[in-house]
Amino acid sequence: MAKLTYSYTLYRPLKSSYLDEEFIERERKILESIADCRYFFNQLPPDTASPLIVVTNTHVNLAEILPKGTKPALIVHPNSGHDNLDYQTLETLNCPVVLGNSIRKTAVSDYIISALTQFYSPIQHFPKWDSSRKWQRKELSELKVQLIGHGHIGQLVEQRLNSLGVPPWIYGPYKNKNQLQLDQCDVLIFAASLNRGNFHWLNQEKFSQLQEETLIINPARGELIDTKALIHFLQQNPKSAAILDVFEDEPYQEDFRNQATNILTTPHIAGCFEKLPEKMIEFEYQVISDFVELSQKDFLAKYSLNNLALFSKEHFR
Repeated sequence: MAKLTYSYTLYRPLKSSYLDEEFIERERKILESIADCRYFFNQLPPDTASPLIVVTNTHVNLAEILPKGTKPALIVHPNSGHDNLDYQTLETLNCPVVLGNSIRKTAVSDYIISALTQFYSPIQHFPKWDSSRKWQRKELSELKVQLIGHGHIGQLVEQRLNSLGVPPWIYGPYKNKNQLQLDQCDVLIFAASLNRGNFHWLNQEKFSQLQEETLIINPARGELIDTKALIHFLQQNPKSAAILDVFEDEPYQEDFRNQATNILTTPHIAGCFEKLPEKMIEFEYQVISDFVELSQKDFLAKYSLNNLALFSKEHFR
């Protein structure tokens, strides 16, 4: 039997849990409008011979989902960090991998600013007029903030903190940023991906440098923080707190939250917002349309900042 040939074959192996069933049909309809592309979800037919474009998420293992010997022409990773991707596999596939940084950086930076303002300036409800006008809160401009990571998310967080009058200290070795003031910061924010050198970056030794009243915000990767050391620090320092969107062991169990009352947990919602599905499809459509229409040189030039093919091995786990 002759193999089926289209201009391009689009393949989404998995759907993220926060996307409903209708998302797949909407995605299929829009992406199939691009230059005779054919879209397949969950299972790739063996009789397809056209160039392959794979749309991935955090849970996709490229080495497992691709038939042996298959090399995609393009991988689109629309709303996740890259640290679940294996450098050796990507090196073997030797194709562009475009990340949805434009989507993720805005959502995660919104989460960080929301965590910061809600912790220090929660709006209080007064059922009747209170002439004392008491509101025991810190001005944000008084805070000393340490930011870990200065990639797409870290740079946007820095911009937003600057606009609030809170210029952060920045530690991001890959960006030649080496300001580290753990013993002086009021707030410690993580905006770094996980790689070979930063597993348990915040460990017992670094916890010992923190002040007794420190807010830790982590929407990045759970394994950046040693969980046992975190629990111990929070138990010993009740004025401190942690707002965590990611965890060393996922999904986290209820007893994790019960070990310290000064932990606020959110189940991986930092990258989510009301119109996320539509934004993802728009991003995929734009990237794939450009890939189909532009020359290879022009495509790589346009997406150079989001292209994992340009990353070094050290950026990966």
